[in-house]
Parts: sequence; structure tokens; C-alpha cells
Amino acid sequence: MKITEILRISNQNFPKQNLLKILEKTTPHGELESGIDINYAEEGYDRVIVLTHNKDIVAYAGFITRLNGKVWQAKNLQVYPPYNGRQLGAKIYKYVKEQLKKSIQGDIEQSSSAEILWTKTLPALGLTPRIFDTETDMILDQLVTPPELFKDALTKMYTNSDVNPEKYRYTWILEKFDHYQDHCILKEAQLLMPYTGLWYNFKEEK
Repeated sequence: MKITEILRISNQNFPKQNLLKILEKTTPHGELESGIDINYAEEGYDRVIVLTHNKDIVAYAGFITRLNGKVWQAKNLQVYPPYNGRQLGAKIYKYVKEQLKKSIQGDIEQSSSAEILWTKTLPALGLTPRIFDTETDMILDQLVTPPELFKDALTKMYTNSDVNPEKYRYTWILEKFDHYQDHCILKEAQLLMPYTGLWYNFKEEK
């Protein structure tokens, strides 16, 4: 199995000043943790969460809804000083998954910070990201997929090439209930075909 999917991009920066107008469109959605307020907005297919502390912007996450809103595709994520190092970006994803009950699918372009988020920070919060193959509809689950296949996926998943022939093929996923049908999980010597239409397959981008 050759997994060389996600295009590597430089770390992104979204100035706080640019978020002030977005913040005006949000409504309060409680607290993420003590002193950190959740502000939420939606417009068309876009969903935005802005964290604030005493009205100061702490973090920002943007998503695009896919498959009639069943899946939120992650697009933007940033935490601002001095709030770095508190896993707030990952906690937004955890909030979306566990409180808003939405499945999250990673972007097909990611920075090194995003790689750390999916491979280290989210698991540190007790979440279990999987890898989705948009061509076969198979899911690579670290607990079920043969270890050599999952390890190969992790080592080959990111690429620096913009001409990668398998661009847009593989993405990270977080399912809202962590329930994956047996027909979807990649297993050794598997005969059954996976269910389709559970995740976004990026056909428009392809």
C-alpha cells in the first residue's frame, strides 16, 4: 500500500485583527474550560469557532460542512500567544466531536503543526484519529489494521511534492461516536467491500 497523500504546506497565520469581524457574527456557546468562552457562527457551508478570554481572542477554528452537514472538514486552526501549549486547538476538535456530535475530516493540505495535532495532540486527549482512503473508502484503524500497513501509512502520508499523483487520496478522520462498521475497517485478507458515502471523497478537487 502506497500512502503519500497529504500535501505539506507552511505553517499558516491568521492575524487576530482579521478575526474581529468574524467574532461579531458569533453567538456564545458556553465555556470550553474555565475562563475560555466558546463563540460559534455558521454561514452557508462554513462553521467557525472562536475562543475568547475576557473578550481577547484565544484561538480560531474553521470548518466546511460536507455530506449534508454530517462531516466537518477542518480548514483553519490557530492558537494565539500566550495561550499556546494548552492543547486548545485539539480541545476544539474534541468539543465538536463530543458535544456538537459532528464527525471531523482533516484537510488534504496540512502544515507541520497540523501533523502534530493529528498524530500526537489529539491522541494525548484520548481521541483516536484514523486514516481514510478516499479511493477505496477503507479506514485504517491502528487497533485493527495490520501494524505494518498503519505504520507505512504514517511514514508516507505527508509529501512535499505538488505533483503527487495520489494527491487528495488520504485524510485523517475523527468519527463522532468512534463507531466504524466492520465493512469499512481495513483488515488483512479482507473479502467484504466497505460502505461508501460515510466520508468526503474530494471528487470535486480531483
